[in-house]
Amino acid sequence: MRKTLADSLELPPYPDPYGEESLRGLLTSFAEGNRLVCVPEDERADELQLPAALWHMRATEALAELRKLDPAAD
Repeated sequence: MRKTLADSLELPPYPDPYGEESLRGLLTSFAEGNRLVCVPEDERADELQLPAALWHMRATEALAELRKLDPAAD
């Protein structure tokens, strides 16, 4: 999780709407996954592991899309 967020902070801002949308998706998905991971320990905590992992996977996918848009990556 930390690596995904750290990698996103190294990316330049994207002027096109697709890049902005991907960045918003990255940060939103990462935050939502973290919210689910940080619930107090109770019987629901185990149930939230899969949804949290899915949110983090979405964040990783959004990061990959942003990297494709990075002109320095060419």
